[in-house]
Amino acid sequence: MFFSALVAAVVGDSLNANAALLSLNLYNTGATTTKWDAPVQVLANVPTPATPPVDLHYTVPVKAGVSQPTAPGNRTYNASSASATALHYAQDPTKSLWIGVLASGIGNNAAAGTYIYQTSFSLAQATQGEIAGKISSDNSIFAIRINGVYVAGTAASTATNNPWYPAGSGANASYLNFKTYDFLNVNLKAGTNTIQFYGNNNAFSKTGINNIFTTANAVVPEPSTFALLGLGIAGMAVAGYRRRRTVAV
Repeated sequence: MFFSALVAAVVGDSLNANAALLSLNLYNTGATTTKWDAPVQVLANVPTPATPPVDLHYTVPVKAGVSQPTAPGNRTYNASSASATALHYAQDPTKSLWIGVLASGIGNNAAAGTYIYQTSFSLAQATQGEIAGKISSDNSIFAIRINGVYVAGTAASTATNNPWYPAGSGANASYLNFKTYDFLNVNLKAGTNTIQFYGNNNAFSKTGINNIFTTANAVVPEPSTFALLGLGIAGMAVAGYRRRRTVAV
């Protein structure tokens, strides 16, 4: 009994001491090139052509409350910094750009309703992690879900009743400023993980988001932890064997 408890304590300490951080491959909005559907995506200042570039790292599975089919129906389109500047949108153009739901540009009007912006990443094993960043949206972000779990707001939230967002004050606060977020101990799964930002367009007007991940890490035990765990299990097996032999004699 004492040996088992000792092994469990040692292994537990090792899990904490040897936990390493794995940086997740998450993209900021606007990670695209001026070439349509370019296979290699980099952050670039792009003009506003009739058909602006697509940000392949983000999709919009719901537009104005209506579920969308796979691409091209759920694509997001990269907006130029010039149009964002003209609209007085908050910007950090060295790290991210605004994206929207219309191929005709972010300066045009979209239907009122809920828009879900989604991005994803993959992991080899289930673990926990931290995901943090800052986001700006027209009109607002009222909820965030990671792997189907609400980490901010709920399905019943709105731009007016959700205290998490908008930031600042005034009707335009949600796109004049960035709002920071930091989610700890997020359950991440093996395979594809999804992050969804629920946005609201409160009228037939302009809509889009600008998102910057500042921290995206998963906690991954180092190999030495698994070695110690195996040693502890083996030790408990030996102790049990000796105890059974003593009873038999």
